[in-house]
Amino acid sequence: MVGAGDPNPLVGGAGVATLRKAGIEVVEGVEAAACYDINRDWMERMAASAAAATKAAAADAAGDDGR
Repeated sequence: MVGAGDPNPLVGGAGVATLRKAGIEVVEGVEAAACYDINRDWMERMAASAAAATKAAAADAAGDDGR
């Protein structure tokens, strides 16, 4: 069972995918709200980091060098 997904864009979902590929049943979202609450600071930092990375990638794709 997985309480809440990993918001880290570098690893989010990789562990679950590995378990499923090995034939292990995985149930996601068990006590998601409680897991989020006890990890709130980290979850919010990861979400903000992912948003910043998405914005930077979009600017790069558009040819915006930040100047």
